[in-house]
Amino acid sequence: MVRVMEALVMVAEQNDIYLGIEPELANIVSSPLKAFELINEMQTDRIKIILDPANLSEKSLPDQIKSIILSALDLLHPFLAMAHAKDRTNSGNFAPPGKGVIPFEFMLNAFAERNLDIPLVAHGFSEKEATGVANYLKSINE
Repeated sequence: MVRVMEALVMVAEQNDIYLGIEPELANIVSSPLKAFELINEMQTDRIKIILDPANLSEKSLPDQIKSIILSALDLLHPFLAMAHAKDRTNSGNFAPPGKGVIPFEFMLNAFAERNLDIPLVAHGFSEKEATGVANYLKSINE
């Protein structure tokens, strides 16, 4: 992976673009710590992170997820480019934001405490759920 990333970083630097890495349990970069280690190893500002707490734990309680979010922010906040709003149920299934255990209001407050002003992209729901998701995210971001 290191050789491939070195080549990608070179292309990114030559073309003034950024590489987006989303730590996810099923990826090679499976945790915030591995994302941080990759950034340190590559020694470039061309790697940015997409934070999606729903991809960092399959089955966790809200307090555990809060800890995961805080740990991720402690390591990665200087490198964050965006966050995803996708939720997960207690059983580990994905759900629309606000219908699971991800504490989005807590996450947005943690962003604000760190002066993080990054896009929040909601996904993982049907078209008919979009209005409810938008209303939920607006209500916790006021």
